[in-house]
Amino acid sequence: MRFRLLKMIIAALLRKCDLNIIDQSVLKFRVMPWDCDIKIVSNDRYHAFMDLGRMDLVIRCGWWQHLWKNKWISFVKTANIRYRYPLRLFQSFTLRTRFLYRDEQYFWMLHEFERNGRTVAIAISKNSAWGKNGVVKTNEALQALNKNFTNPGNPSEIVQIINDSETLLQKMQKT
Repeated sequence: MRFRLLKMIIAALLRKCDLNIIDQSVLKFRVMPWDCDIKIVSNDRYHAFMDLGRMDLVIRCGWWQHLWKNKWISFVKTANIRYRYPLRLFQSFTLRTRFLYRDEQYFWMLHEFERNGRTVAIAISKNSAWGKNGVVKTNEALQALNKNFTNPGNPSEIVQIINDSETLLQKMQKT
């Protein structure tokens, strides 16, 4: 995974901010033996691939410079993933990552794993930047980036998923 990370960072930096914040990152991978539990991709690897998709998007839209300059840390608060079909050893697949929604404190991202045009897994992650004083407000993060991001019509299904998962996780954390 570290080799993939290094390769992705170099490629993203060479592209020099070729994505807008509303664009999607598209990365292609091949399942290797170290990604698998026996013959299929292990659950934890999907999250590692999602990290690569997030990092690619952050670098290519130019946000990494502001993270570095302000000493902010990019942080994943929660992630929900749904597996539909397994990825098997040596299969190739595409990961599509994009910003989906934002509230006052968090950016929500959509991660789609595809193989031969078919979605094999899909995930939503809740992300933020952390600074000296805690969570960096999304407005402040967007001002630093000098970009405008409005939610695409506040899709009710996405808001419902976010609210339901947050409520459930908060209840479970208290018990």
